[in-house]
Amino acid sequence: MLYCDYIAGTERLAMVITFAGFTLRVEERLLSGPGGAVDIGVRAIDVLRVLLARPSEVVSKDELLSTVWPDAVVEENALQAQISALRKVLGASMIATVHGRGYRYAGAVPLSMDAGTANIAPQDRKPVVAVLPFANLSDDPEQRYFSDGITEDIIDRLSRFRMIAVIGSHSTFAIAGNAAGLAQVREKFVADYAVTGNVRRYGGHIRIAARLTDTLHGTVLWAEHYDRPVAELFGINDELASVIAGMLTRHVEVDVGSRPPLRDVSSYEVAMMGMMHFRAYTPEGNDRAASYFRRALEIDSRCTEALRGLSAYHIVMWLIQGAKEDLTRALDFALRGIETDPSNAGCHSNVGLVRLWAEGVDAARPAFQRAIEINPGDSYVLADASVGAVYDGDLITARGLLEKACRLNPIAPPWFAEYRGLLEFAEGRYEGSIRAFGDLRNRRYNMAYVVASYGHIGDGALLPVLLSRVRESGWNLSDFAATEPFRQAYLREQLLEGIAKAYALAGQSAPAQPHGNSAVTPRLE
Repeated sequence: MLYCDYIAGTERLAMVITFAGFTLRVEERLLSGPGGAVDIGVRAIDVLRVLLARPSEVVSKDELLSTVWPDAVVEENALQAQISALRKVLGASMIATVHGRGYRYAGAVPLSMDAGTANIAPQDRKPVVAVLPFANLSDDPEQRYFSDGITEDIIDRLSRFRMIAVIGSHSTFAIAGNAAGLAQVREKFVADYAVTGNVRRYGGHIRIAARLTDTLHGTVLWAEHYDRPVAELFGINDELASVIAGMLTRHVEVDVGSRPPLRDVSSYEVAMMGMMHFRAYTPEGNDRAASYFRRALEIDSRCTEALRGLSAYHIVMWLIQGAKEDLTRALDFALRGIETDPSNAGCHSNVGLVRLWAEGVDAARPAFQRAIEINPGDSYVLADASVGAVYDGDLITARGLLEKACRLNPIAPPWFAEYRGLLEFAEGRYEGSIRAFGDLRNRRYNMAYVVASYGHIGDGALLPVLLSRVRESGWNLSDFAATEPFRQAYLREQLLEGIAKAYALAGQSAPAQPHGNSAVTPRLE
């Protein structure tokens, strides 16, 4: 199974293409949608074929004209007429106009297959989610616009997550009011999951309910409701869509990652299994995750999620052991992921983390900014960027980013707690820092902040045990603290001072600082 591509003027299209609830049979030039066959001219279908061949890319008007009308000279208005016809059928948002450049297909990722296997559910594809129009349960029919708006916003938010494919609103709204069952959703849209919900206004409040259902088994995977004041009606769409989208993505990811191995399992699914183990955030889970990521790359060396996962694995190993080689490997895997898929926000974010500890805040900032530009709905990206903001000394921004990440991902992975521990320490909230790090003290990085926090609050009860573990691991906490890339020197001094106080409380001498009190980072070759 391959995504459609279009290279050097040569079409590499399989005989059947499915996209956003529509099916295009290429040889017959037949297009069908949720309501059956679509009556549209062959020129419009030819335009559609070219756009589908290069999903998310801008195709120039000149290229479309020369490809669709190779033996004729036609005016630009002929192309505009075909684009207009396509938009009437597919929905205005399915084909985007890029002013001064051309047109771009903007729907769910198209999938191509052989006509003989068109009815076989492909394994090597992203999970497909259909968001059905939210029902308006209010007495006031005018509230319909709000429930439609919530639906559109959730579709838009979900579309930013590259691990899933989302059916466009034109397709799902076409079956509104038809009491579509899960079987119909699965048949018409080839959707693995359905999002349903409703909106109700009562007194001065609005309640929005949503649920995620497995269309094959009819199992409800997640359901929740949200209450907000009516006064915030126009300001809550984005917030609620972000929260729901974050929850849905986490559940879809966990569900895929929990599936048992298949005989011909795709590299993507193997990578998702790795992520499931990585989220355990234990030494055993990390090693098991790395083996899955490597296996995914053996299947497909261009599996971006596996490259992202291995990059994250080596970042964690750097935090545990402090070996420069892990930062080098982490950067290598992240850059390979970006080379394969420049729009993978996670790989850009990993580059930011590596640059942060290897070269400092200024080198890291562009990577974090790029990651957020690509996917502002990725909670992992926002949390990583919050770390960059802490080291930059912008603690207000750091807290805002981390809190938004937690809203998007209420079932947050353990490393979010580490990020909160760093932030709490920088804010001088030492008890909060200790609570945030919790039991995650099996690495040099966390241990430095926990020990320093105990030093600042003057609590030496646990310090003998903690410092004994530090000696056994061969860590020099003062040396580490001197290399922390804080832009504001007082934050580094705050860490060094806390470590010195901790050793004094334990009646021990703090280790020497070979690098002094200035940030020295392990620059990469």
